[in-house]
Amino acid sequence: MTSVKLHGANYVTWNAIIQTYLVALGKAHIIRRDPPPKIDSTYDRWEQEDTLVRSLLWQSMVPHISGPLMLLPTTKQIWDQITLLYSGEANIIRICSTYSEWIRLRRGDLSLATHYSQFVALCQQLDVFMPLTTDLNVDARQRDQIRVVQYLESLDPEYSSPSADYWIRQYSFPHQGLLPCTRVLS
Repeated sequence: MTSVKLHGANYVTWNAIIQTYLVALGKAHIIRRDPPPKIDSTYDRWEQEDTLVRSLLWQSMVPHISGPLMLLPTTKQIWDQITLLYSGEANIIRICSTYSEWIRLRRGDLSLATHYSQFVALCQQLDVFMPLTTDLNVDARQRDQIRVVQYLESLDPEYSSPSADYWIRQYSFPHQGLLPCTRVLS
């Protein structure tokens, strides 16, 4: 299916490749829809397609990712679990990590094309992790969480990732006054 294997950090690229491939095969419905009831006349055909796509997905992942997912009964459940674990959506620590990587990015010895490609990839990841919103409260909450994580990262290691996740949960948002620069609209 692809030489690109999901190893976690490359989720955005891997996802685009897999979805493109499944659409080309006419099998994208397998990851998008729940299975039909077992008594449905289409169940046998669905089961065959599901098994095919599931095996293709497993082959497109490194073993430590595919292993635990092999126990899930449908491709859609595997897809949903991968999305939850690796997409970065609502994962504020992953968002901050990507922002830090984006800010620290330097050309160094890379060709201009390679450097630009890395820059664009990080921008695209941030677009996926934090989609634009017209909801000002959502935007303010995201900014507040990013500031908390960045503050915790600036402290001793005991407060940084993965412990930062604990602190974010401890101080549920909105939490005005946690940091002087935070604000939440009402």
